[in-house]
Amino acid sequence: MLNKKSIPHTSIPTPSQRGFTPTLENGIVAGASSQVSANSYVGTLRKVTFLSRPHHKDAMPFLSAGFTLIETLLAVLLLSMAIIAPLSIASNNLSAATTGKNRLIAISLARDAIEYIRHVRDTNRLVGDPWLNGLSQCIGGSGCRVDTLAGAILPAENIPLLYDNSQGGTGLYGYNIAGSNSPFFRSVKITERSLDREALITAEVSWSTTFSTKRVKVVNQLTNWEIQ
Repeated sequence: MLNKKSIPHTSIPTPSQRGFTPTLENGIVAGASSQVSANSYVGTLRKVTFLSRPHHKDAMPFLSAGFTLIETLLAVLLLSMAIIAPLSIASNNLSAATTGKNRLIAISLARDAIEYIRHVRDTNRLVGDPWLNGLSQCIGGSGCRVDTLAGAILPAENIPLLYDNSQGGTGLYGYNIAGSNSPFFRSVKITERSLDREALITAEVSWSTTFSTKRVKVVNQLTNWEIQ
């Protein structure tokens, strides 16, 4: 057992003995120094914690920059739709306009052939010939071709009408003219519904497009108006 008397007594020096006199100002300064030290320690901890989290948005900024592959593909898709849609509408409108134009021409060509058949009927009655004289090639079978410019009835053949589109040309259609091939094919067929009294004229005009063949058919009734 230690003897208390054997331990030398050492007195603790007072602040005045250490050359420091505690005052209110010194106390404040000392407290502020302790606060700065505490803040520095906390800041150090925060820095260590920040560096230990690499997934933080500020720690790895390259993760939030630029576009991903899906975002790029989506942007390209939307841009393509914005460009293709107006072009598709314009293409459809152009195709519809071309089809409408060709249909009007085809109807006019069919009516032209029918009017020529009527002209032949009227001429026959004026000269006293049978009312269908000269139209035998158009009766029955596959019909005939009518060249209204040349005033001729031709055998049925798969021959297109010629179009006079030359400089200063007439702009007319026929089979014996100086012109280029048109897309239109015309045929005429006469069917007698009542012998020597009534017949049915069918004029058909066809033309080919990129994906299909279009047809226009005009039917008209022809009568022997001299029969009482």
